[in-house]
Amino acid sequence: MNHRPFFRPVATLALAALGLASAWAQTLPYELREASSRYPVQLITGKDCRACDPARQLLVQRGVPFAEKRVETPGDIAALRHLTGATSLPVLIVGRQQVVGLVSQEWNSYLDAAGYPKDNRLPKNWTRPAAEPLGPALPPAVVSPAPASPPPAEPSDDPSRPKIRF
Repeated sequence: MNHRPFFRPVATLALAALGLASAWAQTLPYELREASSRYPVQLITGKDCRACDPARQLLVQRGVPFAEKRVETPGDIAALRHLTGATSLPVLIVGRQQVVGLVSQEWNSYLDAAGYPKDNRLPKNWTRPAAEPLGPALPPAVVSPAPASPPPAEPSDDPSRPKIRF
């Protein structure tokens, strides 16, 4: 089955969540430092996702520094839907671009275009940050009291005037 992954620009707020490019800049070789500062990479995965392990392995073998976000809760699913417009995994985000679904050639072409080396140039002592949840922590549910009764209708002076309330 030949299918093309879903692709569209990522919202600016999603890029703020990456925030790791500057921390990595101190320890990376020049090529990786340049690519990761201009086009940070984020991988969104889930626990029951068969393509997620090969996706992670592709990035690790190529030596791409990336932040991993996991989809585990309903809040994470809502955040994924808001970010990508879909609920499919894995998702690769390179700078402002995203690819939903693992197609190795497609992922490699995005990484090439962003300037990531084709071979692993990460320092031997470099460790990948631990995966974090994708969505924000949800506040505890608050039960709001139901209104006692609906507000009374406002009388209209002119019967020919439409009754529209704002």
